[in-house]
Amino acid sequence: MKKVNVNILEKLKNIPTSPGVYRFFDSNRTLIYIGKATNLKSRVSSYFQKAHDAKTAQLVQYITDIKFKQTDSVLEALILESELIKKFQPHYNIKLKDDKSFVNIYVTKELYSRVIIERPTNIKKKIGNLKFWEFGPFTSALIAEEILLIIRKIFGYRDCTNTKFLLQTKKNRPCMFYSITKCSGPCVNIISQSQYKKNINKIIFFLKGNRAQLIKQLEKEMVRETKKQNFEKAIIIRNQIFALRHLKEANLLKNDFYFDNQPDRNYRIEGFDISNISGHNTTGSMVVFEGNIPNKNLYRRFKINSKVNSDDLEATRELITRRLGHMEWPLPDLIVIDGGINQFNVVKKVFSNINLKTDMPTIISLCKNKKRQISKIFTFNLKKIKLDNNQIIEISKKVNAEAHRFAIYYQRKLTRKSLQIN
Repeated sequence: MKKVNVNILEKLKNIPTSPGVYRFFDSNRTLIYIGKATNLKSRVSSYFQKAHDAKTAQLVQYITDIKFKQTDSVLEALILESELIKKFQPHYNIKLKDDKSFVNIYVTKELYSRVIIERPTNIKKKIGNLKFWEFGPFTSALIAEEILLIIRKIFGYRDCTNTKFLLQTKKNRPCMFYSITKCSGPCVNIISQSQYKKNINKIIFFLKGNRAQLIKQLEKEMVRETKKQNFEKAIIIRNQIFALRHLKEANLLKNDFYFDNQPDRNYRIEGFDISNISGHNTTGSMVVFEGNIPNKNLYRRFKINSKVNSDDLEATRELITRRLGHMEWPLPDLIVIDGGINQFNVVKKVFSNINLKTDMPTIISLCKNKKRQISKIFTFNLKKIKLDNNQIIEISKKVNAEAHRFAIYYQRKLTRKSLQIN
């Protein structure tokens, strides 16, 4: 690498460790690249402290000045970066990224607005001639999904087609997304048209990067509703304020590879397993690997509903559905399960039902014989994981073994408790 000039070294000393957006300029004072980071100092310094691929190395040699803007959260850094890229179109943002991977968040202008993720080239096919608000670009569908997972927990919205919306209206019951607090149920008038529109306006305000102003607006609304003695509404608003102040963005904070050109490492891998004794005390386990390393702080255990104790397929369906109900958890890049074609199809169907088609994970199912030796492997969407087949299989075996160990441990613990054995 070339020697770093004095101006850059001085800039690096003063960069804070907070989240934010950084901008690189060349000798002509032309803006050539915009990026975001969970830790500005660490991320920006990394450009000048290690070797890079050819494209990034070319970028670095032209950098003569750096500017940055701190943000209160990683999410706001993501949103600000997308706005700045859209406004200035820096040369290396286009050159270093595959333009086909860029996606936007769209909010449709209709009676009950939809919030969806799509590539600019595909949006007309999806919504026809509807007008829309557009936010982006975001460098991957995964990033956009994570942003909406955070927002949707605070302000429920629909992303279904109008056909499905009308079907639920006809059935007079909301779909599963209402039950897991992802949608506010406009299809059956659980939320009024005016209130739904207010929520959409808040989402738009938020996506423009106005979190602080939105909190102030909500605080005023809460006071008004309290004075009117509309305490139920006031409590809802209070909870929204709390959620906005305490954004759960662990997935964005943990993995800078989502941000900057490091797609070949640190995949989030989740392994699942079901365990029971003679159809009783059925338990499910979830283990999490970050790259090739287990993170035991993220392991979770599930006590499966007694009604499906003896049915492995329904137990698998319940386990995966309940896991996906935790919108505060990052979405996986790779899912590893234990079972044959039926379990494999159940997991695929659960993921398909929650409309993750823009960024479906890789799914691997390891079918075993009575000696627990792998007899067959079922796979889906292998192209998402940039590893060769041998690497994928070895990682899957490791994750599956850990998931089985964890499930057995919890199942035995429940059995001892039921038998009152210390």
